[in-house]
Amino acid sequence: MKVDTMMDAVEFILENFTELNKLWVRMQLEFRCSLMSITCRLLRCY
Repeated sequence: MKVDTMMDAVEFILENFTELNKLWVRMQLEFRCSLMSITCRLLRCY
């Protein structure tokens, strides 16, 4: 029974790690898009 519990724990950790990476990538993309948008607006003013 301990093997099943250990495998469940490993699977849980890997799933969370995968979701964390997806979230991080999405946040980086949104940040870059926001930064580009701000930069474009600033450049149009000059």
